[in-house]
Amino acid sequence: MSDARRRSDRKLASAAVLCAMILTPVVGHAADFEGVVYAQVGTHQLLLDVHLPTTGEAPHPAVFWIHGGSWRTGSRVGIGPASGLLERGIAVVSVDYRLTQSGWTDVPVLWPAQIHDVKGAVRFIRANASTYSIDPNRLGAWGPSAGAQLATLLALSANDPELEGDTGGNLEQSSHVSCAVDYYGPTNLMRLALDVVDPPGSDGDHDAPHAGEAQLIGWDQPGQGIGDLRANEDNPNAPYPELVAQIESASPIYYPSPDDPPLFIAHGEDDISYPIAQSANLAQACAAAGMPFEYHAVPDAGHGNLGGVTNRAAWDFLESHLSDPCPGDLDGNGEIDFLDLNSVLINWGTSHATSDANGDGAVDFDDLIVVLSTWNAGCEVPSG
Repeated sequence: MSDARRRSDRKLASAAVLCAMILTPVVGHAADFEGVVYAQVGTHQLLLDVHLPTTGEAPHPAVFWIHGGSWRTGSRVGIGPASGLLERGIAVVSVDYRLTQSGWTDVPVLWPAQIHDVKGAVRFIRANASTYSIDPNRLGAWGPSAGAQLATLLALSANDPELEGDTGGNLEQSSHVSCAVDYYGPTNLMRLALDVVDPPGSDGDHDAPHAGEAQLIGWDQPGQGIGDLRANEDNPNAPYPELVAQIESASPIYYPSPDDPPLFIAHGEDDISYPIAQSANLAQACAAAGMPFEYHAVPDAGHGNLGGVTNRAAWDFLESHLSDPCPGDLDGNGEIDFLDLNSVLINWGTSHATSDANGDGAVDFDDLIVVLSTWNAGCEVPSG
């Protein structure tokens, strides 16, 4: 064989190896605690996985990864872009919840079962935080698509008794989270079809009975659907008032308030599954409420991968809000002083996020202790 032929063969072999490396999917981070039962609903178990970070000291902050799938399909397996948090010292807890197409007939699977389950998972982790090396005072949430609707409502509906539920018990624990990331989630389920523009258009009919949001509330038989519900929005006859209240309770657009924790919203401009107007309108509602938020409209992105730049921005957002080098410094000015003390006192008895020093969802004596103890002990604020 000639030297030229050998060099050619080596180049081909190298190219083949390179192609194989590129095309072979990267193996995801295996869960450190897999298939943990966090609740029993009827005859069924609800499970979660805990992925511990590869850096940082325990107890770790944690983010709940809530999968999408139109509330009817999907699984906790796989944590998508949230895997990038593991290299930043943040644990990821991926959660299963009741699906409308689960086939379960002995327990409710319609809204608000899904948010009840997610809140139950948060309470479970708080109650068992030491077992999983998690800091119960530093919890966030992240979801794509329908999971984003759940993550957002988890953040915006603290202390809402109708959305709390009792899934899994641990009712002495709070389901409060300190921040959330919304990746291209639906926010106003009654208006999904009305928010579609062409281009980019839509890959489905949100007003049809077979749409995921119609199945979420059980208005999914022939002649029903969200289009019918919207046409009867002011109809006083049953079942329309109950259905309207149900679909509105599942719509994050109605929940922003000044007391809510920070929210990161990102949506692809070419999304044909959920129109970007859903996220833009949520951002406007957050601004009107005076709550902290970021909004990222991502050019040339559809329903799915929003790209490395957006992922890194989400990681930065979560890291900044879940790192707690100075818990008593409520106004972030690098000093523990009377301004921080006053913040607790004027918001006493509320759930005001910026005055909730220990992140348990209530401004009370415990937060006063955090401020006073860090005041006395001093608080080293990182430079930069």
